[in-house]
Amino acid sequence: MDGTLAVLIVTVLLLFSGVGLILLIHPALRFRVFPNPLMRDTPWNRLQMRTVGLIVCLFMLLVSSGLLPGVWKTEVLEGFHNNMLIALWSSFFAAPIISWILWRFSVDFLVRRGLIDPTMEDPAWERGMALTFCSLLSLIVLIALFLAARGYYPVHSPR
Repeated sequence: MDGTLAVLIVTVLLLFSGVGLILLIHPALRFRVFPNPLMRDTPWNRLQMRTVGLIVCLFMLLVSSGLLPGVWKTEVLEGFHNNMLIALWSSFFAAPIISWILWRFSVDFLVRRGLIDPTMEDPAWERGMALTFCSLLSLIVLIALFLAARGYYPVHSPR
């Protein structure tokens, strides 16, 4: 029974991680596979899906780092888990603000180029947004790991 549960947990983790990465890297695929008449495939909606993908990826990293101390018990991994929890909570507030700032500056760029069509999918803009959000995720993970390795993380007090 333990082997079946482990396989099920790994399968669910991989499934949700895949969904998070697809939302982060290529959100237009979500709109093509699951069309929604109330949420059309526009650049603003794709940017919002990238924000959701960032939060899902952070959540999956938090869950994965929480499961690993059962296998490998290290202080750095526990610190990384605690720092990822802080990063996840912070992302609920910071990610929409970052998305709005990116949208504000990228829309000005698109309007200057004359691309005003609300359903356009500019490959260069999409690559830039994917690179921006993947870099943001990588930066968050590296900062959390660096701080955990240096011993900066909240410590849970036993009750």
